[in-house]
Amino acid sequence: MDATKTRDHLHELIDVLPEDELKAAQRFLEFLSGLDTHPAILAFENASIEEPESDEIELIERSRREDERGETEWVSHEDAERILLGDER
Repeated sequence: MDATKTRDHLHELIDVLPEDELKAAQRFLEFLSGLDTHPAILAFENASIEEPESDEIELIERSRREDERGETEWVSHEDAERILLGDER
């Protein structure tokens, strides 16, 4: 099938699509064409890389120093969940 016939067939398929499938077809065709305009993708592509704030850097450095001195308390996932959610199992 040549490109013109293929395009014509695609148009015919679009014309008979159920209305509730049109958005899905649009997203898929945008994806295939490279023109995907999903808001999440656009936000990711346009996001700027922010440098950490000085207080964030200090917290990271302090945590590293505590870990080096053996002062870090490790908590399992289950214990953290119980502590944070107040679940007394």
